[in-house]
Amino acid sequence: MRVLSYNIHGCVGTDRKYNPDRICSIIEQSEADIVALQEVYEYRSIKNFFHTLEALKGYHIIRGPTLDREDGSYGNVLMSRYPVLQEERIDISVPHREPRGAIRVMLEADDELVEVTTTHLGLTAGERIRQLEKLIESGDKNPDPDLRIFAGDLNDWFSRSRFSRLLEQRYGNVPKMSPRTFPAFLPLLKLDRIIVDPPGRLLSLAILNLPFVKKASDHLPLLGEIKGQT
Repeated sequence: MRVLSYNIHGCVGTDRKYNPDRICSIIEQSEADIVALQEVYEYRSIKNFFHTLEALKGYHIIRGPTLDREDGSYGNVLMSRYPVLQEERIDISVPHREPRGAIRVMLEADDELVEVTTTHLGLTAGERIRQLEKLIESGDKNPDPDLRIFAGDLNDWFSRSRFSRLLEQRYGNVPKMSPRTFPAFLPLLKLDRIIVDPPGRLLSLAILNLPFVKKASDHLPLLGEIKGQT
């Protein structure tokens, strides 16, 4: 199973060009089975990203807008090649901060029940903790899956923070060697993450190495390989 997590920055690259075709080419070349996208804009006045995205065959596309603006909506998107059994959009907004949300789905993948959650968390430490607590609480009512995947822009790069400890309580041994993904031209921070429970199922995490990824967005695309059940 291949999982791609990517903050696409509204399809505006570091060259300041709006280019949805470039983002869709990265998704296509990743050959990912599950794709978690953040900062997805659905503009009303210019070429719509979803028109290009829907040309990628074989994906079920789930939209999770968190903001509705005059020129369009903004939020998260989850894409799956596996059958989607259940989907939900979770409001994890914190008062007086930018509205935030998450998408959670249950998938049927190779006779397993797989829970996938994607989100884009807030900019302050306290905000992120409250958002993660909301996600954990909302997930406790669901049936236990065979595999959990948590992917997205977590905006946290501290390995010993309270946020990291809370993540480990939920998902077990969170990988410490996740690649740096931001900023794209000189990546210094591990903002984008793919976390798997049980942790031993995660085989690898790497930046998707394509010639134009440093121009396509201000984040780099993160690709995870997950092994099948034994």
